[in-house]
Amino acid sequence: SVDLPFGIRVEAEVEREDPSRRRPGAPEAEPIIQFTLEKTRLGPLGRAGALLAYAVPVLDAAALAPPTDPWIPLLQAAQVWYAVPFGTLGFFILLSALSQNYALPYAIRYNMRQAIMIDIAVSIPSLVSSLIGAASGQPAGLPQEVQTLLFLATFATLAYCVLCNVVGILPKGIPVISESAEQQSGPRW
Repeated sequence: SVDLPFGIRVEAEVEREDPSRRRPGAPEAEPIIQFTLEKTRLGPLGRAGALLAYAVPVLDAAALAPPTDPWIPLLQAAQVWYAVPFGTLGFFILLSALSQNYALPYAIRYNMRQAIMIDIAVSIPSLVSSLIGAASGQPAGLPQEVQTLLFLATFATLAYCVLCNVVGILPKGIPVISESAEQQSGPRW
C-alpha cells in the first residue's frame, strides 16, 4: 500500500492461485504488467515546474485536435505557440538542456525528459506523412480520423502525467517512454 497526499491510500492485492488446483509441474503465473509507485518529494513549486514541461507536447498535440467546440481554445493557444518564429524549436532545446541540469531535482529532470519523449512521439507520424507526401508528390498530411486518434491518445497520456504529478508520484506507467526517460534523467541526488 502507498499513502498519497490528501489522505489518499492506494492498495493493491495480488490474488494467488490455489496451489492444489494447479497442474503438477506447471509454472506459477507471472503478472502481465508490474510497476511501482514512486513518490517525488517535490513541494508545490517543484510540482508546478514538473507540470510546466508538459506544455510543449500539449501545444504540439493541439495541432492534431479535431476542430470542434471543446478544443477551440486549445487550437487558438496552439496558433499563438506556432506564430512565434522558431519558438517551438527554442523551447524544445531549452527543455532538453534543462533536463540535463543535475542541479535540478530528479523528478523535474525526469518529467522534462519524458515530456521531450512524448513530444517526439507526437511529431513522428506527421513527419513521416510529410516525407511520404514529398516523395510521392501527393499532398502531405494525415487524415482527420488519424489526427484525432493521435490527439486523444496523447491527451490521455498527458492527463495521466499531470494527475501523477499533482498527487506527487512519478508518472512511470508509459511503456517505452517512461523507461527511456528514466535511463536518460541521470543520477537521483
